[in-house]
Amino acid sequence: MRIEQIDPVGSIPVPRFNHLRAPFNNPATRRAVQMAVSQTDDLQTAVARAPLSPP
Repeated sequence: MRIEQIDPVGSIPVPRFNHLRAPFNNPATRRAVQMAVSQTDDLQTAVARAPLSPP
């Protein structure tokens, strides 16, 4: 086992939509984007680590 500090600040970037402006002021658009994005892929990319679960 190896323990290392990847990000000294301890933050993980999170995409956010400006829900006050089109097209993201439409709840249906936000739902469509949420369904289209894989949370697992997004998290693995954000932390750049091995897969969270076996394929």
